[in-house]
Amino acid sequence: MSRDTTKLMLIYGKRPPAGRSALESVFTAHRRDLLRFLTRILGNYEDAEEIAQETYVKLMRAPLFEQLTGDAARRYLLKTGLNLARDRFRQQRVRSQEAHVPYAFDDLASEEASPDEIVDWNAGMEVIKGVLLDLPPRHRQVFLLHVTHNMSYRDIAKRLVVSTKTVERDLAIVLELCQSRLRTADAQ
Repeated sequence: MSRDTTKLMLIYGKRPPAGRSALESVFTAHRRDLLRFLTRILGNYEDAEEIAQETYVKLMRAPLFEQLTGDAARRYLLKTGLNLARDRFRQQRVRSQEAHVPYAFDDLASEEASPDEIVDWNAGMEVIKGVLLDLPPRHRQVFLLHVTHNMSYRDIAKRLVVSTKTVERDLAIVLELCQSRLRTADAQ
């Protein structure tokens, strides 16, 4: 009996199927546990399946994996899957921060606006001007930097020496106030 076969017998209590590597046997035996674990972490089965495949590929390149036995092989498999899931979260976070797309009021206005739309637009702009005049200076500055200069939250935060969360909060307050005043103006 070969050394690998002896090792796999220790892991599973029986001889592995012919032609299977230690990795393939461990992966097959613990695939369901790995998928359950990754689904719980990632929130959906499709991503868990993808990370499980990446785990298998990564372990194929790990020469030390063949030397692991018993529960150590299972733990190493799950730990590798966890690390790959963490990498995925980091990548998604970076992509979502880079995907910030500033909007411009120019895009909202049609070049062929009807007279009623022009009147409504002008009335709305007057309401927004009134809101801006009533705001504390930092809130006004955050709003104007974002809307007129298309600056990202991060750039505004650096410029004003505040946190990105503060910029988000200030902008949310301004937008909520604008919406509230516009609704009030429409009701009158």
